[in-house]
Amino acid sequence: MAINDKIKTDHIDIEFKYRMSGVEEWLIKSIAVEEYFDFSELEEDELLEVDSLTIYDDLIEYIEDERRQVSQIIIIITDKIKNKKRQFNQTFWNDQNNYILERIDHAGAVVDYHEFIIETLLPQKTTGNIENDYEIIRFSPGEEGPKCWLHSIIHDNADGSQSEIRIEPKE
Repeated sequence: MAINDKIKTDHIDIEFKYRMSGVEEWLIKSIAVEEYFDFSELEEDELLEVDSLTIYDDLIEYIEDERRQVSQIIIIITDKIKNKKRQFNQTFWNDQNNYILERIDHAGAVVDYHEFIIETLLPQKTTGNIENDYEIIRFSPGEEGPKCWLHSIIHDNADGSQSEIRIEPKE
């Protein structure tokens, strides 16, 4: 991928660290802006932002070596011009088949978005399906407790496609 030299990137900082299973120390990954963001969707002279399109959807994809051993990832993207920050905290278990992802967006010192996503691989002996079924729950903290706004089951079909069953959260 050719990087457009006219896309402004020097105002974005990326802090990326991860921890291996059974290890207390954090490993720091040096990641360039060009390695994290997908520049193919940006216009010439467009200002890169913390919410610009990324190359990978899953944070684990940014780790090349020993990624099956990773138990936790934290990434913080900071925009020094707009004084915005986006932080992802992700914890894995069950051989990385399950995770909880926390996303926090800051505008200055104010949290303007906060969400948790939990994805779990449901045991085949429980579902009775040969194909995988994943339960996904998305919720945000609130003054009166967490608010669930998505609950669904994703089924991996035998033909490689996926189907979704939504379980509507009650208000």
